[in-house]
Amino acid sequence: MKKIRVLQVVPSFNVGGAEGLVLTYLRNFDRSCMEMKAVSFYAPSGSIYDEIIKAEKLHVTYLNKKGPLDISFVKQLKAEIESFNPDVIHTHMSALKYVVMAGTLGKPIFHTIHSEVLTDAGIYDRFVNRFLFKKYKVTPIALHEELRRAVNRYYGCTNTVVVSNGIDVDKFKNGVSIRDELGIDEESFVLCHVGSFSKPKNHEFLIKVFKKVLSYKPNACLALVGGGVLENSIRKLVADEGLDGKVLFLGRRSDIYNVLKSSDVFVFPSLYEGFGIAVLEAEASGLPVVVSDKVPENVCVVPNVKRLSLDDNIDKWCEAVAECENMKSDVLCDDIYKFDIKNVLKELSQAYREKCGCHKN
Repeated sequence: MKKIRVLQVVPSFNVGGAEGLVLTYLRNFDRSCMEMKAVSFYAPSGSIYDEIIKAEKLHVTYLNKKGPLDISFVKQLKAEIESFNPDVIHTHMSALKYVVMAGTLGKPIFHTIHSEVLTDAGIYDRFVNRFLFKKYKVTPIALHEELRRAVNRYYGCTNTVVVSNGIDVDKFKNGVSIRDELGIDEESFVLCHVGSFSKPKNHEFLIKVFKKVLSYKPNACLALVGGGVLENSIRKLVADEGLDGKVLFLGRRSDIYNVLKSSDVFVFPSLYEGFGIAVLEAEASGLPVVVSDKVPENVCVVPNVKRLSLDDNIDKWCEAVAECENMKSDVLCDDIYKFDIKNVLKELSQAYREKCGCHKN
């Protein structure tokens, strides 16, 4: 089978869902049938993802974009594209317009919509997307079927394809408890949340739920993994609610699979989610999961998932969480494996090959 060359393009490798997906692609693609590299517009920021890229010597080129209005780096981008000469270009977030500026409309281009249509991109980027999806047949990728319909409807196109996010299922299945390292007593009932400290993740609601859980289970604690602009305000809320010592701020980590294995239940009350990959990671770790009904149903694949409305009162959320005690399982249902990154990359590779005419080779 002919190898195809694929260029992934992202603004940066700061910690986030889109960046994490590209990193997962780079770590897991099938090298027997594909060459893949990535371009980041910005220089390394020292994020966990940058550290992984350096440690694992992944094929990433960093450009020197200086700020949101800087377009001088496009010459560098054009040179990188010409040097690698990809069969397919796959863009993420705000990268598409810059790739087009670099004169690439003759090549097959895919662009992933990572969130709800109106939150995935700003007004200008959505205007550009509409033109490119319809006029030049840039192929949008949606993360699930409901999002595909929304993308086609909003942009007036018909060419959106569905390729889910993926995770390394075995890595999360085989994580190990690190409660001693985290300073968590073995008798504690541990709630866990993984996500950036940002409005969509709804940390304020999570803190309210946790405080109520404590009235049922005084041995409970809450582990928060991530960082972000709202972290300081959430720390203040925790202090104001008298929860210091009960809420652990674990920061951005590269061993999320071990933190999940150290937990008893995963709680994810998002205001909206394009996909919800953290939910899949929790499920692959064997945790029962309590999520908002804004999380797409297709990622809720194991039996021990409870989807609740954010309009439900705190007591109902608290009861759902409390009922999850002793519900962890080391046996995964088969449905989780359809999201294994190796299977996802096979679907993605097929889409690439069909677009560039290599599917018969």
